[in-house]
Amino acid sequence: MEILSPDDDIQVTFQKCAHYLDWRIGSAWIIDPIKRKAHIMTLESPAPVELDRSGVLTAGRVDAQVSIPLAELFGVVDKMVGSSESSDENPAKS
Repeated sequence: MEILSPDDDIQVTFQKCAHYLDWRIGSAWIIDPIKRKAHIMTLESPAPVELDRSGVLTAGRVDAQVSIPLAELFGVVDKMVGSSESSDENPAKS
C-alpha cells in the first residue's frame, strides 16, 4: 500500500508499484487521502485501475482475500480530519 503525500507524483508511485509487481507481489494499492481516490495494480492487471469512493480494494487469494471498502476507509480519514480540526479550535490553546 502506498499512501500519497501532497507532494508525491502519482506516476512515480505507479512506477514504484510496478516494481512490486515485478517482484511478484500480488497487489499494490495507491491511496490518495486528499482526493479520496484509490488505484489498484495486480499481477493479473498491472495497469493502474482507478476506483471511485464506492469501490472496494481487494488483495489475496480467493480463499484468503482481504477487502476494504473505500467508503469505510475514507470515512475513517474524514473522522480523523474532523477530530484534528476540532482540537485546533480548543480554547485552551488560545
